[in-house]
Amino acid sequence: TQVYMKVAKWMLKKEIGGFVWIKEERKKKKEKSVLAESLVKGLAKVEEKHGAKHIINYVVEAAITPKDAQAVKELYIDLIKAGAKSVAIKPTAIVPLSTSAAAAESNLPQLTAALVEILQAASGKDVRVELDSEWSGLLGLTTKAFFAATAEVKDVYAVIATQAYDERAEEMVVKPLIKASRLRVMSGGKPLFARLVCGANLLAEEQMRSENGWDSTMMVKGEIPRAEAHRNYHDLLKLLI
Repeated sequence: TQVYMKVAKWMLKKEIGGFVWIKEERKKKKEKSVLAESLVKGLAKVEEKHGAKHIINYVVEAAITPKDAQAVKELYIDLIKAGAKSVAIKPTAIVPLSTSAAAAESNLPQLTAALVEILQAASGKDVRVELDSEWSGLLGLTTKAFFAATAEVKDVYAVIATQAYDERAEEMVVKPLIKASRLRVMSGGKPLFARLVCGANLLAEEQMRSENGWDSTMMVKGEIPRAEAHRNYHDLLKLLI
């Protein structure tokens, strides 16, 4: 894995000219568009020369203000317009979300609207748009927004990522996904897809939690033992196939 990462970093540096860091003070729309175009072109060169597939996943902390969320959402849209082939979206980055039950319903229209805007930018384009299904109290909110947005914009290759170590994955993500996908296809749209993650290295996560003094509540509610996570992964895979 370390050798692979070193090779991947070398290819990116060679084609893009170094790593690109998104500065919070960048305000001009034109500057963000140029950044998106240069990143997409650099990654396309890597893929063409070395056959290295990629997903653009803008790693960012959860948005605190609507202004922060708007900036991230605009960057995703710029990346799609620049010709990105695959983008992965973190819902807490495009809308300031609260984990409280009271705020969940009021957050739903905002998250759905943000996803619709991104999907509309991807409409008619050869791009894969993936949404990370957030853990804990945001899982239900995230899946509802994903299904609502993809029902409105039906011609986009849309994917939702889910974790097999979360015992709620079957009932809250996979089964609703299968149903929503059938309805989408029946109405003339593209099928929906899932990226299934085993996520079973819980011993390492427990060690990290202990070393960093993290609260155990930061981990997934409904977390299951490692062996069961592997079984769950295969069961979910059978359902999706």
